[in-house]
Amino acid sequence: MKIRILLISANPKDTSGLRIDKEFREIQETLDKGNYRRGFIVISRSAIREQDLRELLISKKPHIIHFSGHSEKNGIYVEDDYGNSKFISNLGLANLIFATKSIHCVILNSCFSEDIAKSLTNHIPYVIGMESTIADELALAFSKGFYTYLSHNYNFEKAFYYGNNAIDLASDKKKHFRSLNIKPKEPHKSIAKIFIGNKNLSILLYNFLSSKITLAVPILTMLIIIPLYFWHDYIERTGCPDTQIAIHEELDLDKEVFKIEPGNYQIGKLGKSLRVINIKGFLMDRYEVTNKQYLKYIEKIRQTESLPSDWINEKPAPHLMMFPVSQVSWEDADKYCKSLGKRLPTAEEWEIACLKNEKKSNYHCSSLSSVGSYFSNTVPEIFNLNDNLSEWTQSLYPLQDSSSSKTTILKGGNYQGGYEQCSTEAGITNEAAELFIGFRCVSDQS
Repeated sequence: MKIRILLISANPKDTSGLRIDKEFREIQETLDKGNYRRGFIVISRSAIREQDLRELLISKKPHIIHFSGHSEKNGIYVEDDYGNSKFISNLGLANLIFATKSIHCVILNSCFSEDIAKSLTNHIPYVIGMESTIADELALAFSKGFYTYLSHNYNFEKAFYYGNNAIDLASDKKKHFRSLNIKPKEPHKSIAKIFIGNKNLSILLYNFLSSKITLAVPILTMLIIIPLYFWHDYIERTGCPDTQIAIHEELDLDKEVFKIEPGNYQIGKLGKSLRVINIKGFLMDRYEVTNKQYLKYIEKIRQTESLPSDWINEKPAPHLMMFPVSQVSWEDADKYCKSLGKRLPTAEEWEIACLKNEKKSNYHCSSLSSVGSYFSNTVPEIFNLNDNLSEWTQSLYPLQDSSSSKTTILKGGNYQGGYEQCSTEAGITNEAAELFIGFRCVSDQS
């Protein structure tokens, strides 16, 4: 899953001039230098109007919204059709964005935006606002620091610390700034503040029932919106509306395996690489390792240095628990499998399993899906081998020079790049922890 960042700005002609173009350019350049630069999609819009914001939220479904411009305690300023300022109140802004379920974080890089940030915490997990006025150069410093960290690790709290530290370093009056107001141990004061909230369907009901319009209208509206809400939630969990799911959360996925019998198997492509090999039998996990399984492992070993960067507050989002874990390096994937008495499959084992399952695994969707998703009428023995995420193997690349290579063979297509032949191989460094890479384990038959 690529992280969509929506950069929006407004600098109406009846307000003081800001260097927002420079800030957005610096953000893009900062992201381009990060380890996960291919994991971000940046959408930038200036001279934003209220209707523009509404359309962008619906069409782009951003994970991060970054606003730069003018604001005061009660709301932000956008532009009208003539370039003049138009005020959107805190409540108006909340009502604009509360239905966009994809949003993880909102950054209000504008003056006096702390109260606006607080008003959004019932809707958004992380909201960052400024306590008082903030100069152009300090707003730019915060953005560079924040996105520098985010481009390497998808953790908003730590990215906030980096952004606020950048303010400290750029400011001539360091005593007026501090890091974060949610941790009591921090002793000094700050312009930038971060607030941790949540998203809850109850806010939808509250907004309608507390309005001044008649009770009949909100009740009728809820009868329409609530089914749509749960349908949208289903789409987020499954990835595609036309798939089936052969899994439930109570299933012990570690014990769900498929047996590959020992024997001779033909692998490779027609021509030079086509060959017959003999393998011992093995048991392959039917499902990719999920966020839920990996979280259980992380909590057991108490090691958080190399968490997937799209986890928030050291945990995956609740609705992504049954999605395959990604952004795990080869070494960490290998350690996970070994902790269960298993191992990563060889490239040959993976290909044999794929060939035996190919006619039943014709599912492909352009978005990441929960494990166990399938498209055909026949339930496959092994799920998502060649469509959801590409998968680690234990085979070095190239095979004929494995003694000197430090690159591992990656097998299978993924939701970003599409379907691949079972024989297709790609080489990637062991340290890679990409959004399109997952893994599953195998064990030897006893």
